[in-house]
Amino acid sequence: MPDQTVFLGTVRLDPASGSVDTDPIFAAGVTSAACPAGYGSDALLRIGRPGGPYTNLARPLTAGDYDRGAVTATPNRSFTTALGGTAPQAGEWWVVAECFSQTQGQHPGRFVTSVTVAGSGWRLSPGGGTASAASAASAAPTPAADPTPSTSDTGPAPGPSADVTPSAVALDRTARTGAASFGLSLWWLAGVGGVLALVGAVWLSTRPARGTGRAGSGNRRPSRSGRHP
Repeated sequence: MPDQTVFLGTVRLDPASGSVDTDPIFAAGVTSAACPAGYGSDALLRIGRPGGPYTNLARPLTAGDYDRGAVTATPNRSFTTALGGTAPQAGEWWVVAECFSQTQGQHPGRFVTSVTVAGSGWRLSPGGGTASAASAASAAPTPAADPTPSTSDTGPAPGPSADVTPSAVALDRTARTGAASFGLSLWWLAGVGGVLALVGAVWLSTRPARGTGRAGSGNRRPSRSGRHP
């Protein structure tokens, strides 16, 4: 089995072949081992192209203790119904079982069994359903925003992306606030400078010229004799 950090084991299908329109797709899916320790609060049985995305084949399992023994899920829909009413295209598909923790979310690994669709039927892929080396090499890692299980039949709701952390959001907010504050400071300084320049210009234009007297005094000098000129 390639890359054990991604693949936890396989899902045994009963039966191992059928029609894409048979409801349910098969009677039961059983994992080859228990969920990893600490990830037994919930489980999902899903189907999709190698690497995902995956859609539910059965209601979410929420009874707990799925890390104490093999997980058994009973599908309640056909292959076509699981894909929203669209018949699956020919080629390889994966039946996967996923394990969840109430505190740590979804485990990064999956139980995986490969099936092959041809025409209106599906069957276990050659090699006993183990994911092919080509598919394993091209399979994308578990998305950070994978859904978490819920008790509704519509399947789990998507969670937040791990690429956006509270610290990153706070840092971005601080950077944007700092930039805005710096810009406002420049505008404030420019406004104050303009007002000071205007006041200075007015003062210079109204200042009396050097050597001139008060308004109305003229250039007459007083007579010392008291006589009129």
